[in-house]
Amino acid sequence: MDSIVVVLVLYGIFILIDLIPLMKKKKKKALYLSIPIYLLTLIVNLMSGLGFKFPCFNVMIQHTIDSIFHL
Repeated sequence: MDSIVVVLVLYGIFILIDLIPLMKKKKKKALYLSIPIYLLTLIVNLMSGLGFKFPCFNVMIQHTIDSIFHL
């Protein structure tokens, strides 16, 4: 639960420092890139803070390579 509070505080700071000036300057191209990235990382960090276990991509990649090269 502590990590969720830290993440929310840090993202609040990020929004104040980065996104609000972009909104005031009306830089739409930067906002179209920044907002989805911030939302995606916020969701991943919140899920991680709540104990969600993400799949290990290394094992999947290793099995794929093994099946391609028949190792």
